[in-house]
Amino acid sequence: MREKKIILFDLDDTLIYTFQNSYLKITYALQQMNRSRYTPTINEFIQVYGIIPFPDCMLQWIKKEDLFDFLQHYEKSKEKLPYQSICSLDLLKNFLSDHDLRCGLITNTPEDRIFQKVEQVFSREILFEFIFSNANKPDPIGILRAKQYFAVNGSEIVYIGDSLIDYATSLAANVDFIAVTTGTTKMEQFCDAGLITPRIYKSVTEILTCTYL
Repeated sequence: MREKKIILFDLDDTLIYTFQNSYLKITYALQQMNRSRYTPTINEFIQVYGIIPFPDCMLQWIKKEDLFDFLQHYEKSKEKLPYQSICSLDLLKNFLSDHDLRCGLITNTPEDRIFQKVEQVFSREILFEFIFSNANKPDPIGILRAKQYFAVNGSEIVYIGDSLIDYATSLAANVDFIAVTTGTTKMEQFCDAGLITPRIYKSVTEILTCTYL
């Protein structure tokens, strides 16, 4: 990180647990409907998560006439099952300060949801100087806009994400990438895509506690 000035993060499953949270919510909703027998396994859910619209993916396990009730229970589950951060706020703040880094967020999350997620997990901390939602990754527009905002070269930016789409986004924007495996993409998949293992970490916490960065 010594030569970097800007660190950009993906949000879902990079800084906050989203896949696990969603799986817990669908499990809760189906329990409330007395439809627990329809609960998909985690591996089954991985096959559709983030690939097709959420209501449509649930139709693989419940009937169309049950979808409205399911979505109501799913909405109620959000109060009981809030998002959880993957790394501590203090650790992230200290890392940014120690390495003299400015910070931004590039995510596909819609604008009407991103601030709710960020505030829920990181309170009202003004941590992300630049936030780009609806990024439509692997379109590099979010990273390119961050480059303009911070007035830096691509070589001074590193993007951290949990998916092959994040990796493809960094390649399209011509910036360095660091992968974390807190999402549904495994180390082997990143390696198969051409990313070297020193660029792959178990979590953002591991990145932030590496003394040689």
